[in-house]
Amino acid sequence: DGNELHGYSLWASLIFMTEPALLRFTYMYDFQDARESNQEGGILLADGFSAEDHPYWSPKNYWENSFGIYWKQYLFSEILEKEAPSYYTVEYRIDYDSTGHERQSLKGGFSMELNTHFILESAIEFISSDNYRASDLSLTAVYRW
Repeated sequence: DGNELHGYSLWASLIFMTEPALLRFTYMYDFQDARESNQEGGILLADGFSAEDHPYWSPKNYWENSFGIYWKQYLFSEILEKEAPSYYTVEYRIDYDSTGHERQSLKGGFSMELNTHFILESAIEFISSDNYRASDLSLTAVYRW
C-alpha cells in the first residue's frame, strides 16, 4: 500500500556486579514513525479498523521509554566447571509511551542442572498497564545426550 515505517532504538546498560551475581540497569528509547498513520474515527469493521484505514498498526511520531533492573544469581560457586550452571533471575521493567500509557512487567526464572543430561527450567511473567494485562508461565525439561 506504499506506507513506510521508519524507526530506531537506542539503549544503554550499566552492570554493577558480575558473576556469581549480576546486577544490570537498562534504559531504552524506541521511536517509530510511519508516512501514513492510522485513521481516527469512522465505522469500525470486524477487524477493528475502518474501511479507509491501514489494517495494521501505523504510528505517527510514536516513542517509548523503558527503564529496567535485572538480577541473576548463580546457585553454585563453581560455575566455570559446569556446562549449564544453575541460577535464578528477576527482572522489573517500567515503560511509558507517547500516548500516555504506562506498562509494568515483572519476570522471574529458574534454571537447574540436575545431572549432565537433565536441565529443568521455569519462568513466570506478569505484565500490567491501564489497557492490557497478561501473565505467562513456562516449564521446560531439557535432555542432552
